[in-house]
Amino acid sequence: MHRLAALVVAALLVAPDEARAETGWKLQGLPLVSYNSDEGLGYGARVLLLDRGTGVELPFRYSLMAQFFQTTKGVAAHRIFFDAPAFLGSRYRIDNDIAWSIDKFSPWYGLGNEAAYVESADTCADRDALAKNPDACPGNAAFRGLRYYRYDRNTLPRIKLNVRRDVSGPWKLLAGYRFTLNHITPFYDAGDLGQTGDSQLAADARAGRLIGWDGTRRAFDLRTSEVTAGVVYDTRDNEPAPVSGMFHEVTVRAGLRGLGSQFDYRGANATVRFYQWIFDRSLVAALRGIADVQGGDVPFILLSTTGGLDGPDGLGGLFSARGILKNRLQGKVKLLVTPELRWRFYQGPRLGWETVAAVDFGRVWSEAGKGEAGGLKAGGSAGLRAAWNRNFLVRLDVGFGLTEPYGTGSVYLTFDEMF
Repeated sequence: MHRLAALVVAALLVAPDEARAETGWKLQGLPLVSYNSDEGLGYGARVLLLDRGTGVELPFRYSLMAQFFQTTKGVAAHRIFFDAPAFLGSRYRIDNDIAWSIDKFSPWYGLGNEAAYVESADTCADRDALAKNPDACPGNAAFRGLRYYRYDRNTLPRIKLNVRRDVSGPWKLLAGYRFTLNHITPFYDAGDLGQTGDSQLAADARAGRLIGWDGTRRAFDLRTSEVTAGVVYDTRDNEPAPVSGMFHEVTVRAGLRGLGSQFDYRGANATVRFYQWIFDRSLVAALRGIADVQGGDVPFILLSTTGGLDGPDGLGGLFSARGILKNRLQGKVKLLVTPELRWRFYQGPRLGWETVAAVDFGRVWSEAGKGEAGGLKAGGSAGLRAAWNRNFLVRLDVGFGLTEPYGTGSVYLTFDEMF
């Protein structure tokens, strides 16, 4: 499935509270249901437990978020996230993210900015015919397999730990740790309508273009372990939904065998974010820019990632370039710019509604210092936001590829602003 085309049903459950200043513990939750033909029926929930303390601790004193989500065809996204902006009353902010994800149809379209996606190569309207012969699609001679641009990735666990310390005013120091253990299954069986021939990932591996797989093993594990450090500058007026201020970070990272990684690699990231209201505080212009570079023995599973506090994956998808296929472009160097115009057209005592218009664009390079054609890729989007009690925001975006020749659009439902 190249784009999310699902029926999503969401109903908010908010623990009753008073209209006066918010203090103490609050519980919010959102049940989720989704469906698409590849992933099946999805079901789950996200629950947010907030401690607002005496009401003066902003954005909160402690936050604990738990998410359970899985589908009838084996896809899963389970997560626990803890955040303490002033841990035990100190100058340290600690956040810890522990997750288990089964990305049964993880995308791989090739390496670098010139990686081509041929829609007819993995598109077949006659699924019944594929059940009999997964290598042939009636009426489509260019068909190479429904999973030609896919592989199965099970990540358990994925651990992310960040520690920030206030230094002076808006300046903070950052230190962090990342760990992932990935079980990779490059080929699919008949039950998943997998082709018997090669995939794009296997072709690149056998050509010696990838680190972490030579194209022969049917299943294997990849382990990464890295540390990160940097500086953060934060002047946002309201962390969950800023209308003015800046939030910038510059970080370096290193994956080391001495830390338990299978690979030695390094990386650097610079991310800038600007927020400025226009005319009044209900209309906000927001801009995010990301420049990320990696070097050394970078395994192919990290070619979609960026560094920093919570860098988005790849170029393409709901966290980076809406309207472009998820992780459409991957490489060691990434450039991404995402401007948005946000209009809060209703704000009640508990519930706020917002519309968003955006154009996301960027590009990648397979190696630092290597020139590549392909130009900038761009996607446009329009969206709707629903925000409850300042700290629980649901995001719905409809994205359209502006530079890609395929498809009619993508629908994304997730949580929190894009940045």
